[in-house]
Amino acid sequence: MLECARQLHSDDRLEWREANAMSLPFKDESSDVVLRQFGVMFFPYHIKELSEIPRVLRPGGRFIFNRWGPLETNDFALVALETLIMKRPTCRACRRLRETVVISEQELGAANQKSLRV
Repeated sequence: MLECARQLHSDDRLEWREANAMSLPFKDESSDVVLRQFGVMFFPYHIKELSEIPRVLRPGGRFIFNRWGPLETNDFALVALETLIMKRPTCRACRRLRETVVISEQELGAANQKSLRV
């Protein structure tokens, strides 16, 4: 995925990196943007991961993320996931995807994300 991003968006101002969300390898206030593509829903400890974001963002920086919506409104994802669970019934990550993961205003507040809006 990162290699695709590099190829599609080649720009000396961009740095595409994989990082641990609980301990981002960046200096304080070093980023204008933190982008998380379909990863927030996999955070095991939302407050810990989300608390790293304001540390690395410059004042006025942006945190952009997306996640899957509820499976009840996405037939394709529901069928794909149910098939995967049937093939790998012991896969804990697959079962976790069955849960609707919501990042709440309370979690953002607890993570010191006062300037973020959901």
